[in-house]
Amino acid sequence: MFRRLLPVCVVTIAFALGACGSTSTAPSAAKPSGSTSSTSPTSNSSGGTSASIPDPCTLLNASDITAILGVGKPATPGVDQTGASGPKARSCTWGSLLDDTGMVSVLVATTDPETGTNYADTLVNGSGAAGTPVDVASDGKIVDRAVVAGGGGVGKSIIFHKNRITVVVAVVKSAVDQNALVAASQSAAAKV
Repeated sequence: MFRRLLPVCVVTIAFALGACGSTSTAPSAAKPSGSTSSTSPTSNSSGGTSASIPDPCTLLNASDITAILGVGKPATPGVDQTGASGPKARSCTWGSLLDDTGMVSVLVATTDPETGTNYADTLVNGSGAAGTPVDVASDGKIVDRAVVAGGGGVGKSIIFHKNRITVVVAVVKSAVDQNALVAASQSAAAKV
């Protein structure tokens, strides 16, 4: 159990430190759960643009979750850093770190044009080896660790970039079906 939770603490600290640089003071209005994802650019105060953050809970479907975990689990919205300024990130999970069936997470982020910070890239690149190429979007990579907003641990993650959005699909579980993870990541990429 300790071995599974130690990486959670390390990634949580990394994510929290990244948030310290954010100057966002106003929370964003929550989107209805049935909202569709959007990738149209939005303006920021510096005159640059950043891509809109899609709802990560809409990027996987029930069959993706069942294929990965062996059982269906409801989506639970997580991080929602979509304020007026600073790096943008949203997350969603299915399952629990404490559940033997494991947990699936989707983290979506954009690069802040003012600071160059991207939470998803920072979490994946700062937590271990670069990974190996996988057939997801144009630059998908799989890493041998679960990287999720606010934690992580034993498992696997796939990171890819599409339409100026960074997406990490992760599975926190000791035995990950890599084919199911790749299929779910391809499903997510089709919706970004």
